[in-house]
Amino acid sequence: MKKSILVLILVFFIAMSSYAFGAGELIFNPDNDNLTIVGCPSYHKNFPALQDEGFRVIRSGSVTESIQLLESERADFAIIGRKLKPDEPQFLDLKLRDGYLFLNEEGSSITESEMSSFDFYTDLDRGEIAATFPEISEDNLIFEKDPYTKTGKGIVVTSYENTDYSNANPVYIYDGFGRRVENSQRPTLIFSDKNDINRAKEIKELIEDSL
Repeated sequence: MKKSILVLILVFFIAMSSYAFGAGELIFNPDNDNLTIVGCPSYHKNFPALQDEGFRVIRSGSVTESIQLLESERADFAIIGRKLKPDEPQFLDLKLRDGYLFLNEEGSSITESEMSSFDFYTDLDRGEIAATFPEISEDNLIFEKDPYTKTGKGIVVTSYENTDYSNANPVYIYDGFGRRVENSQRPTLIFSDKNDINRAKEIKELIEDSL
């Protein structure tokens, strides 16, 4: 009996040593232990990779909640899918992946299957948008030099850089399972100037392939 217990203890320590030192991979970085990352449901799937590296995570229910947690310093970084509005707290930002933003006058939510029922106005390449979102009818995808003149007539499709909330609000697009449609948002990491840009880049490297 005692011999069996000793064998089990030995096996346990060998396993732990292999876990800590094997394959040359960073399993846990103690430097990350005091850093917290918040993100809304679209990015919860990316959290295990961050937790493996020692980051603490908060699963928020919305972009607004994520911003509030960042502003109150309950979180150090936040992953969001849109540009900050002028009346929201402003933070430094780092692009995690390319994506489009959708806006109209009132702001709304639609499903992917409903996209063919709307007119879309864009200042970007129509061919690229049509290839990315085949649900948009080509006849309803219209190039407009200043698409914001059409926010009351349809939905604007534009870039993060050209997002303007002066007379427009976000349109959220969901698939049939209630998940945000890929590329209908631009994953962005926001953080205060108290945090190191190099740490932000480390976070990007950990999750950008799975976004």
